[in-house]
Parts: sequence; C-alpha cells; structure tokens
Amino acid sequence: MDNFTFVGHLREVKGNDNFKGYEEKKFDSGWTQRTLRFNVDSGTNSYLVQAKGGCFTDDKGNPKSDNKVRTMAKKNKDDKKAESVEIPWNDRKKDSWLEKVPAYKKFIIDNELPDARKALYGIRNALAEGKALTDEQFAFLGVSDLNAAKEAESKRARHEYIAEWDFAEILNKFISKVNKDDMFRVSGYIEISYDVENGEAYKNYIVTKVERMPADTEPSGYVIIDTYFTKDAFDATDWTEVIPEGETKPSEIKGVGIVNAKQSYYFSSKKHNIKGTFYTDIVFEVPANMAGFALKFKLNAKFDKDVTWKHIPLKLKVVDGAPVVDLTYEMLSEEQKMDIDCGLYDLKELQASMSNIYGEKVRKYVFCGCIPGKGVEDTGYTDEDIVEAHATGEDAEVMSKDDDDIFA
Repeated sequence: MDNFTFVGHLREVKGNDNFKGYEEKKFDSGWTQRTLRFNVDSGTNSYLVQAKGGCFTDDKGNPKSDNKVRTMAKKNKDDKKAESVEIPWNDRKKDSWLEKVPAYKKFIIDNELPDARKALYGIRNALAEGKALTDEQFAFLGVSDLNAAKEAESKRARHEYIAEWDFAEILNKFISKVNKDDMFRVSGYIEISYDVENGEAYKNYIVTKVERMPADTEPSGYVIIDTYFTKDAFDATDWTEVIPEGETKPSEIKGVGIVNAKQSYYFSSKKHNIKGTFYTDIVFEVPANMAGFALKFKLNAKFDKDVTWKHIPLKLKVVDGAPVVDLTYEMLSEEQKMDIDCGLYDLKELQASMSNIYGEKVRKYVFCGCIPGKGVEDTGYTDEDIVEAHATGEDAEVMSKDDDDIFA
C-alpha cells in the first residue's frame, strides 16, 4: 500500500460551509461518516491530511450496537500471523482485542517523545510478560512498586484505537489543544478515489498514526509509492550528461528529468459495475545528481520483448508550498531600485533586513531515493491492464461525482 510520512507542526483547518475541518455527515442509508481534515506545516510546505471513519447510527446519532469493526487480529496475542476478523462494536475498546490487533492495523496517537516511547515500550513488554522492572524503569515512572508502575504506565501509554470512528473524534480534540510549536510525525496511507464523470483521480493522505518528535527534528515530507513504468517513462528532454571517454559515470549532470509513470489503486462501485485494481498517472522530477542518474539507468534497463511494464517502489519528496527565494532586482519597488542604484545599500544588505521571501506555490513530487532491497521487477501487465477505473458491462452507468454514500 502506498504510504506517506510528514514531519511538522499540526494546524487546524478552520474551514467553511463547503469545506469543514471536522464534520459528521449522515446518509439516507443510516451510515454516518466522520471526517477530520488538518494541516501538517513542514518548513515551507503545508500538507493537507485527513482521518475518517463511519458506522451506522440511530436517530440520535449514536452508533448502533450491531456495527462491526472489520480489521486483522491474531487468535492469540502470541501468534505471529493475523487474519481477517469482525469485532463486535461494543468490544472494540477492550484490551482483549487491542492486544490481538497488530500495530499496523491500529490508529495511534502518541504524545511521548521518542526516548520516552522507547522506555515505555520496554516497560509494557516487561509487564505483559510478568517480568520484574529494573530500577531504571521504576525511576522513569517515578514509582517504587509494581502496582503503582502498572497504574503509572497506563496513564502514559499511547492511545490506540481499532475503529477509525473513534480515532477521528479523539484526534480532532487532540489537535485543538496541541502546542503549535510541538513537532509531530504524521503517517498513513494514500487513498485514491476516481470521478468517472470527469475522468479524474484524486489523492488523499489518510492518517493512521500521529507521534510527537523532538523540537529540533528537521521538517520533511515524503511518500513511498509502487511505481509502474514503461521503457519510455524517463523524459530526458531537459537532462544532460557529460560522461568522459572510458568512464561509466558522468562527471557532470544538468537539467531536470521527468518520469511519467503509473500508480495503482483499488476502486469499487456496485451501483456502476466497477470493481478492481486500476492505475492512474504519477509524474515526478528527477534531480540532476548521481542518485538521479542511477534511477535513469534503472528505468532505462533492457526490456525483454515480452515485457511492457515494470515495477519499482520509490521514495518521493512531497513539495506543496511556496519556497523561499533570493531577492532579485526585478522584485524591488522603484524607491528600492533607486536606493541601490545610488549606492545607499546593496541587494544583499536589503535582503538581510527583510523576512523570508516566498516564490509562487509549487505542488510536485521529486525523486529522493529507492527502498533498500527492492529493485526493478518485470510484470506481466500490458497496456490494456494499466488503465483508469472504468465501468464494465453493457448496462454500466456513469458515476456521479456527488455520489459519496458508499452504502447507496
């Protein structure tokens, strides 16, 4: 599953009547959908993310007891593998289920710093296995006996949920009270929805985990995407390499490479006879450096006559904001130009006296790395397989872009 990791400050979305930061929307089917939207401000970038979950509710808006939470769980907490389960709604917060659901299927809010998280992880494991705590662990909790340690740990343990319905509500309350200067790592998966009427795919960043980070953590934002490509994926129109005679690596690279590839997604609509895995465009820049040269080599590697599409997971930097730019003479007012022309100060001194100067907003992906141990793989796909979502069957209807009731 394609995923993301953003590091930055959390900021509420104030919203308006048409676009709300938090809302609960009930459909005629009785299904109520909670949606939380918020921003992760990461340096000069600002990423809009969301958490959402739903269930069937009664006339008063309360969840019905016959709801089920569909997830993965182990039969016994010590089992290695998890399997699909349906958890009764009223049991979803019980420790007996939380212990069986693997971490990758939980929704997590952790306001502890990394060192404290690591210490608490060791304490939780020791308590779960019935082991004695060390003096250092007792000191960390500020207690001296086992019962007090269990109580202290429970108050500091991270908040875990197995229902997105609960996660969206609690995360909304958490963000409204969080210190605006605190740094957090926000991670989750990329959800792609498709509007058949307009022929457009839309990407949403769906949050599953929020973890506090040290204040000096570097802001960052990247995605890891399973990328599908053909032999013509790398556009080298503005890419120049200088490879000395007898050498295999370039001594100089200029320009920017562009990759036009595909990203997969699952889409289903029984009403419109659409179901399956489909593919949408993903375009990203490749910097003029040795890592970019290595990617170009990978994407241009020999294609056998029977191979049309290949696959590789890639790490891409997410750019979504206005970058800081250097002040230029053309940006100045007429008075500032005259002052500089007369030698009252120079351009560098003027920029030093000003706050950061931002250019136009940019939204793009930029290649920044491969995944260790994951290389290029051949696929058996043809051009007919790598297509956008589409209706199948003679009687398939065109999907309405306003039809967002998944139980309609």
